Amino acid sequence: MSSDFEPHGMEATNVDDSFEYGRSVATPVFDKIAKEDLERDRAAREQFEKAMASVVDIHSAARIENSLMEQDIVEALQDLPERCGLIFRMHRFEGVSQKQIAKELGISVKTVGNQIQRAVGILYKKLKHHIE
Repeated sequence: MSSDFEPHGMEATNVDDSFEYGRSVATPVFDKIAKEDLERDRAAREQFEKAMASVVDIHSAARIENSLMEQDIVEALQDLPERCGLIFRMHRFEGVSQKQIAKELGISVKTVGNQIQRAVGILYKKLKHHIE
């Protein structure tokens, strides 16, 4: 007696034979699906690793650029004329007011302002390549 679900000439004699036939047909299909999944996962992992490598490269390049910029800033500050650099550092880094700087150094507030502007101009000229 032939079942409607079995191909011609492949009649199952019992339930175990029918199961074995189904498994023998399905196994290559499942193997193919599993292989495709593995290949897709491998490709996705490779793509992710490449993306992460480029992020690391970009991050490393940015760190190097920042390090070079920091070196340039330190050098530019050191290259300021002595009094100009002192006034600029007191005002910008120590937070001392222009009025207090003038009092401590025995100069006018106008001179303090001029020296700060002078320092900013010098620093801009030396560091503008970092902001352009």
